[in-house]
Amino acid sequence: VSRIKMFTRARMQQITTKMIEDAELIGAGSFSNVYRAYVPDLNQECAIKVTDVSRGGMFLECCEAERIFLEHISHPSVVKMFWHYKVDGKAYT
Repeated sequence: VSRIKMFTRARMQQITTKMIEDAELIGAGSFSNVYRAYVPDLNQECAIKVTDVSRGGMFLECCEAERIFLEHISHPSVVKMFWHYKVDGKAYT
């Protein structure tokens, strides 16, 4: 059973844009940055992972596999995924 909250694409982009503006960068890697942010619609703090998926190929397949895994796992040591969408060569999770 998926725990992902459903938002319209426009609402998700609006929420994410505002959250990234106000967010604190807490981690950076070769392909992704992770930000700490607050989601008013969920009334909680979260992490936003922004991944450059414009590279495609195996990299994109790995990102998709991670998304599917996080969407369905429930474990106290693994963060919950609330949404995922792609726009302009970037994936927001």
